[in-house]
Formats: sequence, C-alpha cells, structure tokens
Amino acid sequence: MPFKKLTELYFDNKVKVVPFGAMSFFSYLGQLEHLLTTPGLIDLNETDILNTINGAKSLTLFGIEQTGEDKIEKINKCLLDSLLESLSSKVSGAFFHVIGGPEMTLSDVNSVAETIYNFLDPDAGIVFGTAVDREKPDSIKILLLLVEK
Repeated sequence: MPFKKLTELYFDNKVKVVPFGAMSFFSYLGQLEHLLTTPGLIDLNETDILNTINGAKSLTLFGIEQTGEDKIEKINKCLLDSLLESLSSKVSGAFFHVIGGPEMTLSDVNSVAETIYNFLDPDAGIVFGTAVDREKPDSIKILLLLVEK
C-alpha cells in the first residue's frame, strides 16, 4: 500500500511539504486516498504511486488550489514560484493530479503539465490523472508529488 511507503519516507525525514502550512502531510495522504477511490477522467491507482516513489531519496509534496476567472494562470504562477523556491535541481519523477470544475479543459490540464515538465529531468517518470469536481465548479486544484532518486 502506498500510504505505508509514503509514511515511512515521511518519518525518515525524506518528505517536504510545500507550500508550507497549505497542507499537512497527513491531509495530503487523505487527498491521495480520495483520488484513488473517486473515478476521474484519467484514473490513478496505488501502483502508479508506488512506481513513482520507488527508490526515492526525497519527496516534495505540493497542494495548490485557485478560484476565479484566471485560475489556471494563478495555479501556474503559484506552482512556478513554489518549484523555483523549493527545488535545487531537476527531479527524476512526478505524480500529479488536476481537479477542476466541469468547464476545465484538456488545454488547462496541459498548461499545468507544461509548468511541471520544465522542472523534470528529460528521463523522468511521469504519472498524472485528472478529475472533475462538480461541487467546486469555480476552482482548480493540483496535487503534486515530485521525486528525487
């Protein structure tokens, strides 16, 4: 089960949660559990997480949510600022999930993905998913796990 592996890494001090105060490690695990049990447009499963984190030296977790007209631009700016501040080198793996309202487009998901790809090693393993949240039609949320091996 990936949560056991993630918890082991957390207690080995290999996990960093960014932006600070936005989401605790354990609430991040709750969000991951919710993602794995809720059908999405592109579903993720436990094997996806395990394959991403296998052999990790460190993990960096991000949870970002934005609302409003220019929510994709806000997400990308916040993500870019957080990645620039948090990472010292290209990372070797990424697991991310984009959740948005019914008006979210593939172009929106691609825009977020391109921001993330700029911080990845060319040979990085990438797993992503996307889902629609009808209860929050005016928001976009990204959950991102970056792996350094």
